[in-house]
Amino acid sequence: MFNFFKKIKAQFFLFFIIFLSIIAIISMLFLNDMVYNIRLLELKSFLKDINRMNSNIDYLFLVAKYKLHKELYENKIKYFNFNKEELKVSVLISNFQKQNELSMEKYNKISIPIFYVLNFLRFFLDKPPLKQVINNPVDDELLVAYYFERNNNYQDALKLYNKILTNYDVTINKKLVVILHEGFCNAIIGEYDKAKDKYLYIIKNFNNEEIAITAAILLRYLENFQEEIEKIKRSNMSDVDKSENLYKIIAFNDALEIIDKIQSNDKSEMEKVNFLKARCLEETNKKEESVKIYQDIINENHESEYAKYSNQRLLIISSTEENGDSLKKLSIENNKVINDSTFNEILEYSDELNDADINKIIADKEPDYYNEIEFTNLFSKPDMNNFIENSIKVIEDKKEDEKEVSDKSKVKKKKSRKITSKKFKNETDLIITKKYENNNKKGPYIKEYKDKLGVIYKIESYDGNDVLLNYFIYEYDEKGNAVSVLGFDANGTPLMND
Repeated sequence: MFNFFKKIKAQFFLFFIIFLSIIAIISMLFLNDMVYNIRLLELKSFLKDINRMNSNIDYLFLVAKYKLHKELYENKIKYFNFNKEELKVSVLISNFQKQNELSMEKYNKISIPIFYVLNFLRFFLDKPPLKQVINNPVDDELLVAYYFERNNNYQDALKLYNKILTNYDVTINKKLVVILHEGFCNAIIGEYDKAKDKYLYIIKNFNNEEIAITAAILLRYLENFQEEIEKIKRSNMSDVDKSENLYKIIAFNDALEIIDKIQSNDKSEMEKVNFLKARCLEETNKKEESVKIYQDIINENHESEYAKYSNQRLLIISSTEENGDSLKKLSIENNKVINDSTFNEILEYSDELNDADINKIIADKEPDYYNEIEFTNLFSKPDMNNFIENSIKVIEDKKEDEKEVSDKSKVKKKKSRKITSKKFKNETDLIITKKYENNNKKGPYIKEYKDKLGVIYKIESYDGNDVLLNYFIYEYDEKGNAVSVLGFDANGTPLMND
């Protein structure tokens, strides 16, 4: 009996050793596969960084903004072209970021803890740690900062860029990218000296890097724009023209100072002034005010060009802000009244814009993570939502009113067609009378075609050589009331249609 238990114990121990060996082998295979996937992800990250540098995607928005405003200032493009091209750039950038996201699908839920376990083991083996490429906080911060920048929130973008440089050990390439973006934000908010310092730092210290070329381009734009701003301020232009040119050349605060002083009784001129004011407010991140002005322009005169431009801006704001569906709905309802064909093109691009992941990054952070930065969503404000709801009702009422007018007009036209059957009679049924000017029978004269009751059906005008100049045909309703007079030249080409 004792030998039996001894054999069982020996076999159990053997099975236990085999079991541990199997577990060890599986663990080693698992860890090796994990290392393989992480290293593969590292390679993808490296290739992604190369792709970013080669495509210049990190600088595309910066140069594009200056280029578009320069073309607008030089009258090479119109406002609707500007709106469309600006949205195209945003779509291109957001789609590039979406396509270049890094994720480890195979070990997604356990990748981070294993990542640290592997680095712990590598530390004892005296091997360098694996680079963290999954949920890299620097990449997340950059995505959020770029998002702020594209949406005109330059102050908060600057705070995030400073946070990246202060709190993280970033590579030299990313450091230069951040400094370049800092310079751009400084320039847009009017801190020109700070912007120049940032650009010159890159140009002087890293002149062999490709980013130095971009810094030089931005510096040249900035200096040229500054010269033009001073020229505009010293010029004899009207205040309206000054403010428009200052807006076009990215001097938004200067433009607003002039706009606030403009007073005019000319409605079309004030439409333009209000549109420029809304654009400057939008560019300085005062979007709530700008949205209300855009909608007021549309409500006042939906047939104007500035109503079209304003509605395009509403659509763009709805596309770039989180939870902008209500504003997008308003812009679509507006366009049913405005009938702007360019709006539909912009709508297609807006549907391609994908900033949902960036909003998720922001939402996933702890409330106190971004200490000095307030994430205020435009559509989380009750006043804004109430304004949009009321505006949709106003537009729907306007559509109903226009439909009633259109229906009445159609009925009127039908009636008009029905009762104007008493048209020009055959000339043989009418009495023809000649009337000479000043009783001069050799000068110009007219021929009148009347029926027996004296009703005129046609009048012809001739010169002194009996050459026909023009003629008019009269039409009457069944009650004998004149309903139209059709004028023609000698060749039968209509002169008018009353």
